[in-house]
Amino acid sequence: MKSLIVDDDFTCSYIFQTQLSRYGQCDTVSNGLDAIEAYQTSLNKGNPYDLMIIDIMMPNMNGYEVLKNIRAIEVERQISFPFNAKIILATGLDDIENRQLEQKLDEFSEAYLVKSNDSNALLDKLTLLGFDVSEFA
Repeated sequence: MKSLIVDDDFTCSYIFQTQLSRYGQCDTVSNGLDAIEAYQTSLNKGNPYDLMIIDIMMPNMNGYEVLKNIRAIEVERQISFPFNAKIILATGLDDIENRQLEQKLDEFSEAYLVKSNDSNALLDKLTLLGFDVSEFA
């Protein structure tokens, strides 16, 4: 599994990278523009990301905007389910607005994750998106 972590918080990025690196290549960027560039580069090289974890609250371009751009690139290149990137939108805020978003994301190969110290929460989301993480659990 090839993963890309998009988070402007170094500590959060490091935690996600530590958790995901046992499943394969795991790259990190700290903003939305770099995420879009990294995703396009991976497509151009024929080695796209299987998973992206995108922080919702980032300066300049938030996680929702990154998600829209990634999906627009996939539409343009005629990449569709199940070959599109699976995306987890992550946030430190567990509020009603974000919980309502969670219900909408499941059908689009996306999930919502509240950042926490619970490593099982990430494993649960990976399983929800169709990744087999049983051998590493």
